[in-house]
Amino acid sequence: MTSNPVMPMPRNLRSRTITTPDTSTVPKRTRRTAAQIKADQQKKADEEASKAKQNAKVLEDLAHHEHEKEKEAERRLLEANHPPSEMRVKTPRPQKPILAVSENIKDDDDDNYEADKTVQADSADAMLLDESDDEDQLLQKARTPAPKEKGFTVREKVDVLKASLAREEVGGKKRRKGKPIDLSFNKKPRQGIKTGLRDIPMHDEEENLEAPGPELLASLSSISETERKDNPEESEDEEPRGISDGEGDPVEKVGVAKNEKSAVRYRGRGQETNVVGSKVQSIAKIESTTSVPDYVSPEIRRELTQTPKPKARLGDDDLPSEVNKHFDEYFGPRLYEYFGVIRPWSPVKVDSDSEIIRLWAKYFPDQPSLDSEEPKDAELIRAVQNKVEGRLSNYRNKMTTVASDYLTKTLLPSLDSKGERAQWVADAIGEPDVWNWKPFYYKTINMVIGDDGEEYPEYKGIFQSPFVAKVFAVHYQFIKDISLVRRSKDKPTGALVLAVQACLHNLTLCKTGDRVVQPGKLSQFSANNCDDRHHVTEDNKLIEILATTKILKTVKRLTEKQWLKIIRAAVDMLPRSTVVMRSAVDVAAPSSDIEMIDADDSDD
Repeated sequence: MTSNPVMPMPRNLRSRTITTPDTSTVPKRTRRTAAQIKADQQKKADEEASKAKQNAKVLEDLAHHEHEKEKEAERRLLEANHPPSEMRVKTPRPQKPILAVSENIKDDDDDNYEADKTVQADSADAMLLDESDDEDQLLQKARTPAPKEKGFTVREKVDVLKASLAREEVGGKKRRKGKPIDLSFNKKPRQGIKTGLRDIPMHDEEENLEAPGPELLASLSSISETERKDNPEESEDEEPRGISDGEGDPVEKVGVAKNEKSAVRYRGRGQETNVVGSKVQSIAKIESTTSVPDYVSPEIRRELTQTPKPKARLGDDDLPSEVNKHFDEYFGPRLYEYFGVIRPWSPVKVDSDSEIIRLWAKYFPDQPSLDSEEPKDAELIRAVQNKVEGRLSNYRNKMTTVASDYLTKTLLPSLDSKGERAQWVADAIGEPDVWNWKPFYYKTINMVIGDDGEEYPEYKGIFQSPFVAKVFAVHYQFIKDISLVRRSKDKPTGALVLAVQACLHNLTLCKTGDRVVQPGKLSQFSANNCDDRHHVTEDNKLIEILATTKILKTVKRLTEKQWLKIIRAAVDMLPRSTVVMRSAVDVAAPSSDIEMIDADDSDD
């Protein structure tokens, strides 16, 4: 048995084998993490922001450039040399071309208009074509989506920036948009001049009326003469009654002669009727009420509620011009003379000090008294108090300034080394606990041999040392404008004590040989450091330091002869332009019975 051969299948019936690639060899795509996605988004946002910022900068620069160009063009236009208006050449505008009308559609009145058949056919075809085109366009618009609305163009943005630059140059702030004005609101018809019984508004046509001629004036005068004859009862002096142009003329003429304002009534917008003119005096007498116990009149309330100005802000502007002009010329020298008599560091109250009140009344008699209790004078008294305290502070500071300059520029530089200067200062101060006398008080200190054969220091010329005399001369420099015969006979004990304390204060600052000023108030020349005070020791013991009292007792024991020598030494230290005559000092009186530490008995 033979086997039949296998016939091949047709091409279109053969099985198709699809070969698939081997997926094991293709690498898998890695997925990004959330952090990477966020970083990419942030990077993209930063790039967009940078690009937007760069675009805004470009627009701003462009707006600035165009704004400057417009300003330059405007400036050139204003500065241009334009010819006068009468010399300018006016050229007519060019005529616009007129379209020619076809003969077929010309409208003639003589012939009946019949359009040409060809024209009608053409027009009919044109209408059909137009309608088909419109339908196609509508269908096309319906199929195509509407474009998205775009934002501002570049030109619009530049124009907005230019407008903002122009506003900044004008005022820097935007003006509020004004409200539209309603012209019909509260609009009244124009009123003419009221003459006679006329009550209708005047029209604009009446403004162009011509002036009356001589014939019209003559007829009017004849009519007035006729009326005057018909009414003989009316006189020329009688005021016209009724409504007329001359209503109230006699009264108005009298008011004009007296330079008075006429009582014309007017009505302002949103206001009631007011009367312009002199105020009508009321016959009613207005008195403060007495039935209300808590009532305070407006005048008293204004004085009580007035807030006083702080002391630090009071100055020369709060004083009358007369006081500022003559204060330092007349009142000031007398004030300094009084400062030299009173106790140093004592407070000064201008409203209670009898001497200052007397001097004020003498040199400013037209001003209120300093002891006045009127509320209106309180600010003046406080201003004077502030000015007097300032003058007293200058008086004290001048003494310590002169002492510091004389010590550091004259006395200490004469010594060679710092150690010698420190030793000289220690010898000048002497014992720190002794206040009634110190070596720097005296003019000379000589060593003499006593009866027992030992050497002892001999002190001569108390308060006549060049150091003390230089500082004490400040007092006489302040009162140099007072004539010699008009100076006070009281001894300047306070000025001398203040000069001695200024010398001692500056010597204490130079204990090391150089001037050393410690920070704070301990180095200040003030009452807390130089006046009587209490000192607390390390053992919490309270020690009373009578710095001013002990020196003042010593000064008050001085004799007339000693005062004469002290004043002479001070006057000799003054500059030549301010040296006073020695006859200003009183003749020496008999010596006091109080024994002083001074061996100078000579008359020199």
